[in-house]
Amino acid sequence: MGHSANAICMLCIGGGDLNLKKSWHPSTFKNQERLWKQEKKHAEEQTKIEQMKKELQEERQLLELQRLQEDSGSRKRSDRLDWMYAAPSSNGPKAGGSEMEDFLLGKKNVDDLLRNKAANETTTTDADERFALTNSNANTERDIQAKIREDPLFAIKQKQQSALKSIIDNPILMKKLKKDKKDKKSKKKDIKEHHHRHHHRSSSPTHDSGRRRHTSHSSTSDHRKRSSRDSDERAVFALFSSFLLVSLFLLAPPPLMSFSPFGSQARTGRENQTYDDHYARQVAGCLPIDTKNQRVLLVQSSKHDHVWPKGGWENDETVEQAAARETYEEGGVYGDIVGLIGDYLDYDKFGQPKTHFWLYEMHITQVLDQWPEMRQRRWFTFDEAMHVLRFKPIMQKALQQSSFGKNSSAAS
Repeated sequence: MGHSANAICMLCIGGGDLNLKKSWHPSTFKNQERLWKQEKKHAEEQTKIEQMKKELQEERQLLELQRLQEDSGSRKRSDRLDWMYAAPSSNGPKAGGSEMEDFLLGKKNVDDLLRNKAANETTTTDADERFALTNSNANTERDIQAKIREDPLFAIKQKQQSALKSIIDNPILMKKLKKDKKDKKSKKKDIKEHHHRHHHRSSSPTHDSGRRRHTSHSSTSDHRKRSSRDSDERAVFALFSSFLLVSLFLLAPPPLMSFSPFGSQARTGRENQTYDDHYARQVAGCLPIDTKNQRVLLVQSSKHDHVWPKGGWENDETVEQAAARETYEEGGVYGDIVGLIGDYLDYDKFGQPKTHFWLYEMHITQVLDQWPEMRQRRWFTFDEAMHVLRFKPIMQKALQQSSFGKNSSAAS
């Protein structure tokens, strides 16, 4: 009776079951979450096992069906891999190598090549031979077609052919090109005639004045014609050059992204998150210090206050790499990590460890204009940073323990 009364008094006071605050208790939210994840993983594994059993049963049924067909007198199926090395069969007059040679030389489109192959294929009437051919050499033509269509050079060739077709279909541009070609021929002819006349005049020492005036007049008119033709040629050449530059720009590969040791995209999610022995999430960050101007860089958090650049430490990196990566992703700076300021534990309202901070000191070497998260960032002096971090006691304490904080305190 006394024990039950004491228990009732404890409940009335509000103590409750103290075991509920233990990390090993099964009623806590974290333990229930772990149990749910394990049950979900077990269910997924069972689903995969059932799928594999179903596929194995279907394969056995297919083998049994093939065995019954062979027993009934059908041609025995060959399990050898000769079909992988068999060359594509073709019965047309221009078969195999000649068609591929025409394609590589640009004389023939791949679509026409495949269409001619499909038209020249012969079909067998015997059902057993058709069944054997389907099983032994069924994928040869389709594999070749797929390889040709997936070839990146084939896509480039198609773009070049489409660009050439657009030039041919443009009557104005074709007219100018033809005129340019005709003018070049006439220019060569005029140059040849000019050299011939010059040689004729030098070989004849006596000429009358009338012939000289006529020659001078004709030379002047020819020079004017050539000047006009040269201007037309320059205009056509400029038009063709601009079109060629546009075609090269369309066919050019996309520009490579600027190199970064951490990649161009920020990491998201907590699948690879690390936890310490107290099941506290481990977070790494840096205090970026501009040693030349004696200031620090803070970034805006999701709660619109300024904090250190920090983030989760993942299982494929060291804690120093995680701190440098988060500083790059959130603050957009590179630098040298000179040392660990300290590691700090943050507790929840129940007194359980919630977050384990690893805070480093970084001396900035480069400030980027573009960075993955593009958060708002701002420079602060020591006193301004202490005021901004007044609601972040861990960060404020680490700032005081850094060399920047010690030097600022000594100077004041």
